[in-house]
Amino acid sequence: MYARVLAASITSIACASSFAALGQGKACALATPAELETVLGTKATLAPSTMGAADVCSAKAGATAVVIRLVKRTGDPPSEKTAHAGVEAVKKMGATVETKTFGPIFCMAITPSAQMAAYGFTTTCTVSKHPMYAVIEVKTEKQGMPIDQLRPIAEKMSSRF
Repeated sequence: MYARVLAASITSIACASSFAALGQGKACALATPAELETVLGTKATLAPSTMGAADVCSAKAGATAVVIRLVKRTGDPPSEKTAHAGVEAVKKMGATVETKTFGPIFCMAITPSAQMAAYGFTTTCTVSKHPMYAVIEVKTEKQGMPIDQLRPIAEKMSSRF
């Protein structure tokens, strides 16, 4: 639970705070079940929902969960300084954070500290097309997912919204 709250907080910081509502189901159109199989290791069943003003799509297989969020921001684009502050906040909690930027795609892999290991590993990629933002998040229990494994899905998502 804490890791999900942490990941959601980081995404919120990176993408800023005010979003407009979207229609349910649009996040599931950003990645196919076959694409998510490469992350989950097995067939994916997509479940659409909403979380606040975000359109959400989730899939789970064993100890691995994928969540895709699509949000529309109504204010100015978030600054690099804001994203950096979010990363630093996670590091202060004892986690190791790796970040990579690929044009409009910002990815982050969070490895928890030993005392936080029970909360798992989180890797996210955020595709920025202001005012729209799409986030794919993968949570695993025992081993983090490399950013380079998630990046191709984020790139495909970029062309779908």
